[in-house]
Amino acid sequence: MAQKLTAAFDYEDEFYQNTDPTGYADTKRRHGANYGYVVNYNVVFDERLALGASGRYDQNYRFADAFTYHLQASYRFDNGLRPHAALGTGFKAPNVYELYGYTPGPGSYVGNPDLKPETSTAYEFGATYAGRGWNIGATVFRNDLRGLVQTICVEFCGIRGRERRAYVNVNRARTQGVELSAEVQPMSTLTLGASYTYVDPRYLSANRELAERPNDTVKLRVACEPLAGTELNVRGRYIGKQTIYRWWPGKSDLVAEALIEGFLMPEHFAPSFSGTLRDDLASWMRIVLDFVDDPGHDEMLRSLLAAGTTNPAIGERIRERLGADGDLVHRLEKGVTDGEL
Repeated sequence: MAQKLTAAFDYEDEFYQNTDPTGYADTKRRHGANYGYVVNYNVVFDERLALGASGRYDQNYRFADAFTYHLQASYRFDNGLRPHAALGTGFKAPNVYELYGYTPGPGSYVGNPDLKPETSTAYEFGATYAGRGWNIGATVFRNDLRGLVQTICVEFCGIRGRERRAYVNVNRARTQGVELSAEVQPMSTLTLGASYTYVDPRYLSANRELAERPNDTVKLRVACEPLAGTELNVRGRYIGKQTIYRWWPGKSDLVAEALIEGFLMPEHFAPSFSGTLRDDLASWMRIVLDFVDDPGHDEMLRSLLAAGTTNPAIGERIRERLGADGDLVHRLEKGVTDGEL
């Protein structure tokens, strides 16, 4: 029987301060600290049964203290099969930037001082099989998350380079999937390895996928020993699509929803009733054309045109925003009443 007991302590201290001459951001000097105490115990019986347990206690400057744990077990059979299982909990407090940070300019991020810590419960079960000069493995896993810190768009949604995003807690989320791995050693000085991971990240409260998380990840590894005592490693990794547009079939669909919900084109270009019909219509057309000619609106207008071909509500909302529906009709009717038409 072989045993190992480990104890550890970690301390994290953060300081953060925004410098924002516009006055939009919180410019106070912010501070955060966390103390962590860890104990880990592992034991192996007869070089077959391996058991492990660990506990961690966190003391955070802002949030309540938290205790988390991790349990694991595996067993090696004579034929090379080794099943394994693990169970654990997690705690992660928001960092100072997520609470108070601000990134100005295009693509800005805004902190949220009301954030709460993330907590999680994780499970996994799998097995590896080792042959002569090769091994394969498969693991299924699941993480149940509460209070996951996620970013959402709050302004200029769907407009490339202009979106403003903020940090929020996701009430209930889950990530689950499978990992497959293989390794082969065709000669004593060469090892080839590969792994594939599929993850289904789901926002349970809204019944849709979590944003900015990939479904697929592939890793490749080549290791060789050109000279005795030396090792050369070459690694590659492919990460699948991880964008907010996985919540919608395409970018135009995201822009369409943002427009319908009022996040885009908040301006209402209604014709005025302050002068003659000719002057009021000329003024209205200048405002609309200035908006259309603005280079900053090119991406949005192209997306709206694409969305309008499949979503009639987009055309209706554009006419409403430009004043080309009820407001324009009312101004023309007044022109008829005043004898201008």
